[in-house]
Amino acid sequence: MSQTVFGQDWGAIICDEVQGMRTLNRFYTACRMLRDKSQMVIGMSATPGITSPMVRDMIESGVDLVLTGVE
Repeated sequence: MSQTVFGQDWGAIICDEVQGMRTLNRFYTACRMLRDKSQMVIGMSATPGITSPMVRDMIESGVDLVLTGVE
């Protein structure tokens, strides 16, 4: 794995279209793995958060991506 992006250390990673992280899928898993190898995570989405369930899901995804592992 050292020959892939998952084997490198990163100063920051940017995950675009984070609304796709509402389900446990390959994108979610990849962002979580890269989060552990980086010092900063930036999550982006152009999807308007106009519905209450979507806003809650996006907030929970962000909290899970960024704050898991914070002590």
